[in-house]
Amino acid sequence: MLLLGVCAARAGAETPEEKLAGFLQKYDKNGDARVARAEQPEDQKEFFAKIDANKDGVISKQEAKEYFRNLKDATKKPKEDPKKKGAPMKRREVHGIESFGECDADHDGKFDPKEFAEYVFFLCDRNTDGYLDVEELNNLPSSAKRPYPREGMAKRLLKDLDKNADSFVSLEEWKAPEELMAGFDDDRDGWVSKDELIADQLERAGGLAGWSSADEVMAKMDANKDGKLTKEEWQGSKALWDRFGPSPEGLVTKEQVERHLGYLAAILRASDGFVQRHDRNGDRRVTRDEYGGPDAVFERADANRDGVVTVEDGAAGR
Repeated sequence: MLLLGVCAARAGAETPEEKLAGFLQKYDKNGDARVARAEQPEDQKEFFAKIDANKDGVISKQEAKEYFRNLKDATKKPKEDPKKKGAPMKRREVHGIESFGECDADHDGKFDPKEFAEYVFFLCDRNTDGYLDVEELNNLPSSAKRPYPREGMAKRLLKDLDKNADSFVSLEEWKAPEELMAGFDDDRDGWVSKDELIADQLERAGGLAGWSSADEVMAKMDANKDGKLTKEEWQGSKALWDRFGPSPEGLVTKEQVERHLGYLAAILRASDGFVQRHDRNGDRRVTRDEYGGPDAVFERADANRDGVVTVEDGAAGR
């Protein structure tokens, strides 16, 4: 074909603008800056159809210009970008429990499977680019009581979910493993509530101390009043003792107790809204009958142990 031969021979020297000028000079017989159907050679109909972007049978100057520009761009080495993005990226920064409300789309205090999947996705997406690579997949959270198996997890998920084989999992491709959600769903109702996530964090942190301050702990347990606790003096759970971080000599200082109680208090602060979510009769009180979750969560919320959770219990727990 004549046009292809001319373009190929001069490709090294011609710019897209020069190719456009040569194209119009050769085929635009009436000088109207376009190539009408009657001006197109019969033996090149298929080639001209590629230039005719709107398929109206007439090649405009703009269509020819775009064609030659794209033809040049196609000869360039593409930039190496492993993220073959289809849909626009969705970015969000999630910081655990404190970001619960941002992912709880209907604000009912619990995640359905779709909400939970998005929460986990953005929790793993540390660089907030809207994609998960194999390293970020290793950030997948796991229940303290029913941990998700981690050996080979990231590679397995990437293999199963990366439908376009670009080494990344997009939000559109993402599906949270069913076992992962089941690990946090303590009451097996098919949802993961905020309280269940809080309970899991408390479990991971060694459980509730049962004392409001380090001063109270030391007053009750530090028998020799030396400002340190031994394992024999400690009256709480082994898990909580281990979380305090005993010294090589097996001692825990008041400062260590205070620091860890502060950490537990930060987890408890994430339980704001307990009364608003579970007060079914509108009396600004939540009884055990109204609350359908785990006993441990209710008892933790009921700071004054009167069997009813009120806003005042939340203030006392802070």
